[in-house]
Amino acid sequence: MRFLPLLLVTITLLFACSAPSGSTTQTQTPPPQPIISTQHGYVDTFTPEKLAELQASTQPFVVFVSADWCPGCVKLVQELYAQQDLIPAQTAVLVADFDTHTTFKEQHDVTVKHTAVYFDTTGTATEVVTGVDLQDLTTYLQSARAENNA
Repeated sequence: MRFLPLLLVTITLLFACSAPSGSTTQTQTPPPQPIISTQHGYVDTFTPEKLAELQASTQPFVVFVSADWCPGCVKLVQELYAQQDLIPAQTAVLVADFDTHTTFKEQHDVTVKHTAVYFDTTGTATEVVTGVDLQDLTTYLQSARAENNA
């Protein structure tokens, strides 16, 4: 019985410190603006209009499907924006949100976060790859651009 008050205090603290379900909203800082350069490619936030614009161009690009609740996704997105100079010239990476861009996900059979959809110079999706890193994305863009310039 002497442990009962301690147990009640512990339970009270647990409930007081835990967030109610559904209230785990995170404030999301907007991503940096893309750095458009002739020296390297760029990273930008996905919109259907930007997708259509890139598909109409002759530059290869990648759509990276990310989630703000995925630590690996967040890390890669931060790397992409911080190291845009690694993205080859005349290429781009669009970052799509896993939770909101459902039409894009359905059209390209994206079923999990941390997935890249590779597009060639004709604007056609050529491959869907899960678990990519910065090296994977830049390697694809370099080879796709080289094929376009050959």
